[in-house]
Amino acid sequence: MRAALLLPGAVLAAAVASAAPLKGQVRPRLDPRFRIAELVAPDGRGPDARLQAFGASRARGLGLLGSGDAGELRVFVRGSGDVAAAIVAAGGRVRARAGDIIAASLPAAGLGALAADPRVAALEPVGTLATQTAPPAGPGPRGSRPPAPRPPRRGALLDVATDDIRVGPLRQRIAGRFEGIAGQGIVVGIVDSGLDLGHPDFRRPDGSTRVLWALDLTDDGGPAPGAVGSATFPEGSECDAATIDAGDCRMRDLRGHGTHVLGIAAGDGSATGNGRAPFRYVGVAPEADLIVVKAGEATFAADDVLAGVAYVFERAAELGRPAVVALALGTQAGPHDGSTALERGLDALVGPGRIAVVTAGNQGAYDNESPDFPAGPIHLTGQTEPGAPVEHTLVVPSYVPTPGAGNDAVLLEIWYEGATDVAITVTPPGGDPVRAEPGDTAVGQSSAGAVFIDNASAGPSPDNGDNQALVLIFDAAEGEEPAQGAWAIGVETVAGLITPLPHHGWIVGSTFQGAIATPRIDRGATNSHVVTTPANGGRMLAVGAHATRHTWPGLAGQETFAFREPLGDIAFFSSPGPRRDGVLRPDVTAPGKMVVASYAAGGSDFAVLPSLIEADGVHAALLGTSMATPQVAGAVALLLQREARLTPEDARAILRGSARADEFVEARGGAGSHPWGFGKLDALGAVRSFGSPAGLLTVAAAPATPATTVAEGRAGEVLELLDLQLVASLQEPILVNRLRVDLAGGGAGDTLLLVLDGDADGEIGAGDTELAAVAAGTGGADLGGTLTVPSGFALDVLVGLRLGGGIVNGATVRAVLPQNGVGTEGVLSGAVDAVNGPSVDVASPLYRVDLLASGETVALSANPVRGERLVVNYGDTPLRAAVYTAAGRLVRDFTDVLGAEGPGRFAWDLTDGAGRPVANGAYYLFLELADGRVRQTVYVLRP
Repeated sequence: MRAALLLPGAVLAAAVASAAPLKGQVRPRLDPRFRIAELVAPDGRGPDARLQAFGASRARGLGLLGSGDAGELRVFVRGSGDVAAAIVAAGGRVRARAGDIIAASLPAAGLGALAADPRVAALEPVGTLATQTAPPAGPGPRGSRPPAPRPPRRGALLDVATDDIRVGPLRQRIAGRFEGIAGQGIVVGIVDSGLDLGHPDFRRPDGSTRVLWALDLTDDGGPAPGAVGSATFPEGSECDAATIDAGDCRMRDLRGHGTHVLGIAAGDGSATGNGRAPFRYVGVAPEADLIVVKAGEATFAADDVLAGVAYVFERAAELGRPAVVALALGTQAGPHDGSTALERGLDALVGPGRIAVVTAGNQGAYDNESPDFPAGPIHLTGQTEPGAPVEHTLVVPSYVPTPGAGNDAVLLEIWYEGATDVAITVTPPGGDPVRAEPGDTAVGQSSAGAVFIDNASAGPSPDNGDNQALVLIFDAAEGEEPAQGAWAIGVETVAGLITPLPHHGWIVGSTFQGAIATPRIDRGATNSHVVTTPANGGRMLAVGAHATRHTWPGLAGQETFAFREPLGDIAFFSSPGPRRDGVLRPDVTAPGKMVVASYAAGGSDFAVLPSLIEADGVHAALLGTSMATPQVAGAVALLLQREARLTPEDARAILRGSARADEFVEARGGAGSHPWGFGKLDALGAVRSFGSPAGLLTVAAAPATPATTVAEGRAGEVLELLDLQLVASLQEPILVNRLRVDLAGGGAGDTLLLVLDGDADGEIGAGDTELAAVAAGTGGADLGGTLTVPSGFALDVLVGLRLGGGIVNGATVRAVLPQNGVGTEGVLSGAVDAVNGPSVDVASPLYRVDLLASGETVALSANPVRGERLVVNYGDTPLRAAVYTAAGRLVRDFTDVLGAEGPGRFAWDLTDGAGRPVANGAYYLFLELADGRVRQTVYVLRP
């Protein structure tokens, strides 16, 4: 595993010196994050002693840097010509490529030479991303500890095969697999915290893995991939499917985030435990093949993320497969306009049949939850012009200082137009202001904390032409931690265009421990422009989240998430757009609260909060846009199944055009608004947008068995009445949204069943899937859209009656399929009621239920009796009937009520003649008949 970056010497870049202006100097532009990270070699001016407490390791804590080998820098390089040669000349090596972006490692001393090379157009330090669960566990503005008592940081119940995203009609589980449109032939990839490779949700019915390849970039102990297609991957440990099946792959998901994300996108839901049924939590594309890249645990270096996405696409291309990658990771660092090196690189990797879906982030603040979540806006904006300064406030919350210096900090990143010069002033609560003029750096220290400002000291960004300012508030000395309360942030135009120009700022991260709330913007705050990097990339599909559930069944009973917004509304944490340049983000939303999916055994996310583990012990609940993103990725896999060369632009147009805009969407701006994008994901509508010739469903009905009497018709036994054969033509799958079957006859407690005959044996048994079950007295059963007949398939649906012990001996039952009992919808075409079925009502034979076996005089509904009622059935009417104790004492005489419940039966409610409940034990049932007497022992064993 690569060591953490720990550079000796001064904590801040020696190039920062004593705040001398750099504006106008001829020198290569270096991203100001290099300076905070102490990554620039000394240039003779010497470091400011007040900054020595803050170093590279702290910068990583703010999400600024990925790790590297000791003494090495990790950088993104953009340039022209043979840029790789420039990297090698500076003592570095190439780690990954994507378009004109190269991820490289090089010695710290080589950075200046590389920046000065004319082939290099831009250099950017490799930052880190965090998972976007709510609140995130990694660095970021919502990274503080939740209030006590601690609510789940993630959590939720949503089988993604629900009506909310309408994926259920696209497939049907038949004979051990999902048929229809379920991701067959498509690769779904993740770059995340790894995968629990043994989890049954990622195994085929024969036990073999669905994972084609697994690459662990945190482990250098195994064979690296090397050359794959057109790319080279020199780092990490790679496993193929055979290695995984042999149990020899070392990849582990120690957090559980990656396993959960992939379970939502493509888990098959087969895992089960604790007596719970399987297939309750099925992913969107349960038949897809899988490629997994582990790029970290809590944080993820941006260059590893880029390499991981490239790896998924190259491995899929070797197989000739289209692929979609779910990136449930993000950071608030960057200009929020899609121009970062990571976003440029990802945009270069995607294309026809290669699509990336990215989380929008969890930094929203809508005030729609109850109780209020202890976090506020992290974004500021304003219009600046000469002589009219704009003042904002950054609120530092109450927190527990960490001993030592350089441990407690918050970082603010401000971007403003390249056509203007802006001064930045920071004033601590009760302290003196620290001001950085345009192109300058400044540092100040007081008992209220230290301030460092880099105000575009190296000039405009070569990536977008705009200016970047960093404001670091930190503890330069122990006992001088940043003061709690409002810090004034002044933004003033001092030169440039007269026209007012906007500026934007974001709280990028904080390291405050023990905080009840997170740092927030007060004055000048807006709940906008906070979609994370890399979701702002021009070709990335960005996903927000809406609320669908607040509760889930846990191991100890029903669990509830503490903070609740109206179900259907935007999730209280979902990051809204737009980008800083006004481009719409996100594209759509998907359920992100609460979502249950595959649980990685021992995952640290769940070890702290075991209440998140679902009742079956193999699934768990999380919430965040991390949970919404894989649902859209799974939906893209379904689109690729219909068009393998689909481009990211095609997918965006389809998802936006098919999205649902309900009353919650309309209440917050409607389609095209920045909380929602174009609305809520509609997988069925998206797949249907390709169009298809209308299919036809042919329906045939026949008696399940010949007319017969039933000799052993006790409670719990099932009578098969009708066998319905449903055949879909080749054009498309057919959703059966109405299948009405009526019942004549039956008794109290009987249940009418509609069952998919999965084993095709003509009998209702353990191998079958129950589609509907209703009380017989309601008159009929209706599927209500729970069955899809795949194109070209024939399915048998059996109509049965489960006896409840209340039917009268000799009663008759009959099932009827009405002439108009079947309604359909073409899954792809949307055509309604294209049915070739019976022209008249189809009835089963009239079945007589004989509860007495041959030679039997009396039949009991149950023995032992574990309920509250015993039905006694008989052939010839008794002259007298009674129940006695085992000692011969009369308990109850039934002679006067014979026939009261109908001919051939009477019922005992387990009370004595005075109406008192009898005790559990053995009793004698006595019947006196015309030709003799019957005595039968009855056992009452109620719980």
